[in-house]
Amino acid sequence: MIKLTHSLTALALAAAATAAFAAAQSGTVKLELTQEFGVEQNGSYSAAGTKMCQESMGGIAGSPLKVSYSIDPSTMIESATADFMGESVQLYPLGISGTYSFMSDGVPPSLKDKHVNRIIFKLNEDFSHPEGDVMFTPGGEYNCVISNMTPN
Repeated sequence: MIKLTHSLTALALAAAATAAFAAAQSGTVKLELTQEFGVEQNGSYSAAGTKMCQESMGGIAGSPLKVSYSIDPSTMIESATADFMGESVQLYPLGISGTYSFMSDGVPPSLKDKHVNRIIFKLNEDFSHPEGDVMFTPGGEYNCVISNMTPN
């Protein structure tokens, strides 16, 4: 009887844990990157950097970022690919708790030539509120970011 009780308890716990995971989802989002801002080397927002970025990054604001993703919370297998300025870039899961976040490990040479350094994408745990960021390194003391979200 004790063995049966332990087996039923283990089965109930396994069922509860499985129910806690969201179902796997795949999708594609197209984001319009309308927000330009500057950040210091440590990632802090900079008003002076924002002015410099807006003056030097003409024509980049409004660029589309298309991201295709596949996320299975029960297996923790995640993948994503971004398309930006005609190039496809593989994104890698960051493993940040409370969000599905991805970042590129560099970019193709054609984007590097345009000073693109990184592409970042994230979704909330309920697969809502997609955010896309592209970081540019034009040189100097500031980096530039274009995003579909305002800076925090």
